[in-house]
Amino acid sequence: MTAQPTVREIMVDVFEYPHIPYWFTLRQAAGIIRNTLLGQEKHVQPLVVLVFDEKYNLVGMANLRDIMKGLEPLWSGAGTAGAPAGDTGGKPASEAPIATVMRSAAAFVEPDASVADAARIIGEHGLELVPVLEDRKKLIGVVRWQEVFQECSRAALGG
Repeated sequence: MTAQPTVREIMVDVFEYPHIPYWFTLRQAAGIIRNTLLGQEKHVQPLVVLVFDEKYNLVGMANLRDIMKGLEPLWSGAGTAGAPAGDTGGKPASEAPIATVMRSAAAFVEPDASVADAARIIGEHGLELVPVLEDRKKLIGVVRWQEVFQECSRAALGG
């Protein structure tokens, strides 16, 4: 019987994911996603951008749904973000900071944790990926639900 791999063995390096500072606008975030995730023949899945603070600490994540929600006033004809959550003070919705729509990074996993631990965190929090923190502070990668599912199904199906 083979040992179950650790998160470290199936994680994707953090620098393989696009990342932006929390003050970037929705317009800037949409451009980065379009150019780095969707504009390539082979793009990173899931389509998530990592959001960092000025000290390069992970503060959140935003997926296409989050950004579309923030940009809804533009494509629905309203033009500016609606109050209170997306209120930009009369500015176009595209000028709202990504921080207004991102989801906080509330769940993490250690690199030497089991894949089962990652599966539990993904399931409990409904995440597409989980940040991997070394020594509970340094972001070194992300573990995606695809690799977690692959390992779990391998165990369930016997190989």
